[in-house]
Amino acid sequence: MVSIVSTSLSVKSASAVQKFVEKIDVRGRAIQVTLPPPLGSVTGYHLFIVYTEKHGKQFVCQGLPFDPVTGKIVPDEILPSDPPGLLTKGQCIPFRPDNRDFIPDAPSITVLSGPDAKQAYNCFFKETDILNDAKIPYHLVTGPNSNSYTRTMLDKCDVPAMKPAIAILTPGWHISINLDHKP
Repeated sequence: MVSIVSTSLSVKSASAVQKFVEKIDVRGRAIQVTLPPPLGSVTGYHLFIVYTEKHGKQFVCQGLPFDPVTGKIVPDEILPSDPPGLLTKGQCIPFRPDNRDFIPDAPSITVLSGPDAKQAYNCFFKETDILNDAKIPYHLVTGPNSNSYTRTMLDKCDVPAMKPAIAILTPGWHISINLDHKP
């Protein structure tokens, strides 16, 4: 008598097995700024924060120029004219391809990794609400601006304030906005 034993193999998909390192990155998006003649144009960088959670999902915390009259984020093209009345608005949202900063190969530096990254992201989320309530003016060249937002979030949440090496021209990076009191 011959006995045939059937065995089944369970194969897990690669995505179910793959683990990601939780981390906080500071990334930069290049922005061409046209200056008055004869100066030409320069490349500046808009800095933002990307949190990658342990399953690979990413979230972005970014500061943006917000027009309270229209209720919209203004386009990069009008920023060199430094229009009056803009506010520095922060947001922490899922990082998807429809985000203006979604550039997978953007210059980046990891400033924190491991389990503390989630705690830092939660802090960014809380501090972003405080910043938005403070109604901080936005100024492209002098700050505060989106780079000031990024610097402030890193400082307030005890994350090393570093930026990608290529991001040399980052107006407003030197400003950490005081959120301990409102103006």
